[in-house]
Amino acid sequence: MSATILNAWEFCHSLGLAPDEGEFVQVTESFPVENRPIVLASLDMSYSARAATWPKMVTIIENLMRHHDTHKGLILTSSNVMLQYIMKHMARTLRDRLIPAFGDDRLEKYTQHLKAKGPTVLIASGYWEGADLIDDASRFQIIPSAPRAMFTGQVKARTQMEPRWYRMQTWTKMIQGMCRSVRSEKDEAITYVLDADFGRELAKSDSMIPGWIRAAVREKVGEMTITVVVVLLVQVGITLSRRYNCDVSKQCV
Repeated sequence: MSATILNAWEFCHSLGLAPDEGEFVQVTESFPVENRPIVLASLDMSYSARAATWPKMVTIIENLMRHHDTHKGLILTSSNVMLQYIMKHMARTLRDRLIPAFGDDRLEKYTQHLKAKGPTVLIASGYWEGADLIDDASRFQIIPSAPRAMFTGQVKARTQMEPRWYRMQTWTKMIQGMCRSVRSEKDEAITYVLDADFGRELAKSDSMIPGWIRAAVREKVGEMTITVVVVLLVQVGITLSRRYNCDVSKQCV
């Protein structure tokens, strides 16, 4: 069973099942689109661009955390290496809000975040699935980079035989992660995706991104500077600011 099936035929094929011998049931998305806005940046998050891009990534995350200074949130990293980089280079005043989880301590840190009285922010590479951050447990989530599997060994061999398989694995996990903070029809949170690859996937004629995700994309910006964050949050965060009792026009300045 899976609730995230981007393409029924390819899903069956990847499991060695015959698509014509089963049933695929798709239901309409019931979560209001205005409760789950997605804002896109366009950072080059490829390995070769890391030296130039990761400092910008940290700055963007800092700006967004300053805006959401009274909200709990989630940062989903694509690796522990990225997690450690963010922890090392983030401003101390903001780093104190972070609750990092590296592996075996995931449940402990998850529980710590849920019980915390202040606006803590979970940061980990292991909460793409299973985390139930309902309501005030997370009002914003930041995804710096798509969760690509290491392109080696069996992953590389499988991809060379079936190029779309790697895309399906990446975007299935991505969408599962995007759903960590909106857990019911009445829940609400804003998602920031910094990786330009997500926008490129949206633009493809054979895109694997489903319509209910596309409908939630509100804005696409460049490197999301402080000025852009303020303007952007005023545009897409008007209803959110009213619900969350914050004045977005006075943040990040």
